[in-house]
Amino acid sequence: MARRFRMDMRRTSLLVAAITLGIALLILWLGYRHDREVDLLISEGQLVQGRQLYREFGSCSGRNGCDPDLVHVAYDVDGTTYRTSMPADSSREREPLFDQALIEVPALGPQQPFQVIYLPADPEVSRVRADLRKSDVAVYGTAGMFGLIGLVAGWMGLFVLRRRGR
Repeated sequence: MARRFRMDMRRTSLLVAAITLGIALLILWLGYRHDREVDLLISEGQLVQGRQLYREFGSCSGRNGCDPDLVHVAYDVDGTTYRTSMPADSSREREPLFDQALIEVPALGPQQPFQVIYLPADPEVSRVRADLRKSDVAVYGTAGMFGLIGLVAGWMGLFVLRRRGR
């Protein structure tokens, strides 16, 4: 009975390791993709003046934390209207854990409200200039946390819970 329990724990540990390492890799890939898109916008992006469509107010509750307010912005490129959004500063009770640094792009001139940087090759790829940021400590820290959990679970499954007598 104890041997069967040990094998079930080993399989469970290896499954947990595989799932958490997969989640860590997914988060890293999404963060890298976001950073690559921001770099592409900085190097090849064009600037257009957008206009605010509406503001979506987030909710704040004790259990779920605060969802940020979103400002939805429309911008026109060659007669076609596109939309994007950005989190808005809100006067909530809590301060953010990590304060991301805004990327300044002096080549585009002085910043004005609701300016949008878009890729000429694909105008749907865009960011509001006031929200041009790279992935921060929270994204890579979360990936690291899942990676660490996966490594510990994998170590447990491979070495601690292995069969005796082999």
